[in-house]
Amino acid sequence: MAKSTKQTSLPLDLTGEGLTSDQPMSLRVTGGKTARQLTRNQKQFSKLLKEIETLRARQQRTTVAWETFLADYLKRIHPEQQRQHELRKTVLRQLTVHLHTPKGLGPRQRDALADLIESQLEQILNHEPELTDPDLIELIDYFKARAAKQHQDKPAGDDLPPAMLEIISDAGLDRTGFHAGMTEVEFKAELERQFSANPEAFDIDPDDDDFDSPPPPPNPRKRKGKASSAPDPQTQAQQAAESRKRTISVIYKQLAKVLHPDLETDPVKREQKHHLMQELTAAYRQGDLHTLLRLELAWIHREEGDLDRLTDEKLKVYIQLLNEQADELHREINSTAYSPRFAAVSHFASPFTGEPINVGSVMARLHPYTETLKRLEIALQGPAARTELRELIKDFIHQQKAAARFPDFRDFRF
Repeated sequence: MAKSTKQTSLPLDLTGEGLTSDQPMSLRVTGGKTARQLTRNQKQFSKLLKEIETLRARQQRTTVAWETFLADYLKRIHPEQQRQHELRKTVLRQLTVHLHTPKGLGPRQRDALADLIESQLEQILNHEPELTDPDLIELIDYFKARAAKQHQDKPAGDDLPPAMLEIISDAGLDRTGFHAGMTEVEFKAELERQFSANPEAFDIDPDDDDFDSPPPPPNPRKRKGKASSAPDPQTQAQQAAESRKRTISVIYKQLAKVLHPDLETDPVKREQKHHLMQELTAAYRQGDLHTLLRLELAWIHREEGDLDRLTDEKLKVYIQLLNEQADELHREINSTAYSPRFAAVSHFASPFTGEPINVGSVMARLHPYTETLKRLEIALQGPAARTELRELIKDFIHQQKAAARFPDFRDFRF
C-alpha cells in the first residue's frame, strides 16, 4: 500500500519570522502510516486542531461584525432614535395639555389618555433614565400619585393581569394575597401560607406518593470486588491544575534546550531563537500553555517531525487542553455581544446566531415610527387637534383590548 500524507491545519507561522495565532500551519502525518493507521488519539488531536482554527476564524468574524454594527449604530441608528426621542417628548407635551383640560372626553377616554401618556413617558425614561426636563419630572410625580390612589381604591388582587387572575382562581387561591410586582420570595411565601392554612381546599393528598416527594435514589449496579467511589470534583480540579503545571514545566524545559540562542552557531538562527526564547519565557511565566504548545508544534515541524514524535500520554494532555480551549472559544463567541464594548447594542443580537441583526432592517422599523410621530406633532397643534386626539385614544383603547387577550406576564414578576 502506498504511503499517504495527511495535512492538518494549525494556527502557526512557519517562516521563522515569528509565530501568530491566525496563520495556518501544516503538520505532516508521515512515519510510514496511512491516514487509516492513525491511532484514535492522533485522529482526535488533528480534529481538535482544525476545530480550534475554525472557531478562531468565527470569533474574529463575530467581533468584526459587532464592531461594524457598533459603527453603523453610532452613525445611523442612534441619531434616528434620538430624533424619535425628541419627537416623543414634543407629542407627550401636546397630549399632557389635554390631560389637564379634558374637554369633550368621557371618563373612559380620559383614563385611556392618561394610560397613553404614561406609556410614552416610560419609553422616554427608558431612553433617558436621568431625565432633567422639569415639566416631565412633574408629570412623573403626577403618575406616581395616580398609581398610589388607584392602588388604594382597588380591592386587593385587582391589579393583577386578567390571565393571572384566572390562573389564581382556577387553583383555588385567594387573590387578595397577591399583587402585581411581587418578588419571587413574596410569591412563594404567599403560596406556602395559603397551602398551610387550608390544604384541604386545594384537593391535594399529602400522603400521595406523587405529591412533593423526591425521586427514589438510583439503584447502583452491584459489582464484584471492591466498591468504587465517585471522584471528588475538588480533588479532580487540583489534580488537573497540578498536571497543567507539570506539562508547562516539561514543555518549557524541552524547548529551552533546543531553542536557547547560546547553543546556536549560525547568526541568523541565533537571532530567530533569541526571539523565540523570549516568547517561550514570557509564556512560561504567564502559565500560557497554548503558546507553549504552538511553539513546540512549530519546532516539531521544523525538525521534520510527525505525530509519531508525540507520545500517547502527551497527546492525551493536548487533547484535554484543546477541548478546554474549544469550550472557551465557544463561550467567548456566544458572549461577544454582551462584552462591555458592545453592551449598549447587545439587544440587537440575533437569538439564533448571536451576531447583530441587519442594520437595514432596524432602520426599516425606525423610519415609519418617526414619520408617525412627525405627523402627530403637526396634527395635534392643527385646527382638528381634538378629532385627532379622539382617533388616537380610540386606537389606543383597541390596542389595550388586544393586549388583554395576550397579556405580558413580565408585568407580574415572580
